[in-house]
Amino acid sequence: MKNDSEAVSHLLTPLGVGIACRPKATIRRQIMRPKDPLPQQEKSGVVYRVGCSCGQSNYVGETVRLLQTRMTERAVVVRMNDAYSQVSAHFTGPGRAFKFEKIEILARGDNHVSRELFESWFSGPQTIDKGNALPAPYSVLRRCLGNVFRHVEGHCSWCQFQRTELTESSNG
Repeated sequence: MKNDSEAVSHLLTPLGVGIACRPKATIRRQIMRPKDPLPQQEKSGVVYRVGCSCGQSNYVGETVRLLQTRMTERAVVVRMNDAYSQVSAHFTGPGRAFKFEKIEILARGDNHVSRELFESWFSGPQTIDKGNALPAPYSVLRRCLGNVFRHVEGHCSWCQFQRTELTESSNG
């Protein structure tokens, strides 16, 4: 937002608070890129989403290995029609196929626990795999944050209701 930093500076100067602003996009950051970004298929330690050609479902998974390796394994499971795979059961239905060209990396995680948490966070009712159920506090947080991001004012009435309800139940 243009001129926001100047407006904040003018408001805080009478209070004796100095503001130091620096641009996010500097010439150095624009010019100095020592490495090219990795192609999506060559990234590892990621949580990813693959859509279905039916348009109503998706698969959310995580892998520590290269994404390309994991997608190759998924394709083999679907092709072999593995009886224990929900993904295979869904994608072998009529008119359904993996959208390998539209894989979306949702998050990166350094360890298994963080990737599983992200996988649970991004899984929803339209997700094919069982996945891990998100613990209750995180489910509340996900719903609240979803509402906050949807509100124009940034005020979440659902959160206020839950906070009031939790406070009343803990007091009484």
